[in-house]
Amino acid sequence: MNSQRQKPGIGDVCAAYAAGETPRSLITRLLRQARAGDRAIWIRLLTDAEIAPFLERLESLPRSLPLWGVPFAIKDN
Repeated sequence: MNSQRQKPGIGDVCAAYAAGETPRSLITRLLRQARAGDRAIWIRLLTDAEIAPFLERLESLPRSLPLWGVPFAIKDN
């Protein structure tokens, strides 16, 4: 990647999982970046405690699901 922070695409997420990254580590990293960035972008970020049940549920699902582990944001305005 170049010096500008790029947003990962679905292919990047799948490649990271194939290389051993977990949804929990990916989400932790993405939340850390979001919290360090421009807070005006987000109305609200979930806390680690709020995200935990979703990650636990995800970890119980088969990785063969097409969008398994792909993070997303909900636009609200």
